[in-house]
Amino acid sequence: TATTWLLLLFTVFGFTDALHAQITQRGTATTATSTGTTITINKPTGVVAGDIMLVSIAQRGSNALTAATLTGWTQVATNQQNGGGINRTYTVLYRIAIAGEPANYTFTLDTNSTNNVGAIIAFSGVDGVTPIDVNGAFNNNNALIANADSITTTTANTAVIMFASA
Repeated sequence: TATTWLLLLFTVFGFTDALHAQITQRGTATTATSTGTTITINKPTGVVAGDIMLVSIAQRGSNALTAATLTGWTQVATNQQNGGGINRTYTVLYRIAIAGEPANYTFTLDTNSTNNVGAIIAFSGVDGVTPIDVNGAFNNNNALIANADSITTTTANTAVIMFASA
């Protein structure tokens, strides 16, 4: 029988001054898949300097897997799950955009990864100094439903973003 897994990661980010009056999604999220040791994901349309980009990458393989990486991106969280001879690693990273961002980003994956998926989403109006307010993970092995637990923000006027992979 097939084993389904689910990981939810909550990321909350906020703004701290009048210049960041409203957090808004910038452009359309971009996605990619890979069966190798890298994954290339296009930059969302419309990204400008000061926007935050969040990437979520799920890897699957037969051995324990390390987190996805790319120079210039900061890890928010990573989670590893093992079960039935299948290992999964889920990573969320962020980057504050600068002028001249490339058209796409190639992330390094574990050498044992065999099935991978990733997505980048961008937002404007986020505090560029301390963009992540709080984060947490929810794991539910063998579940087909994504249940979101509660999360408490520590900064007013924050946005709650949830990534899920099954």
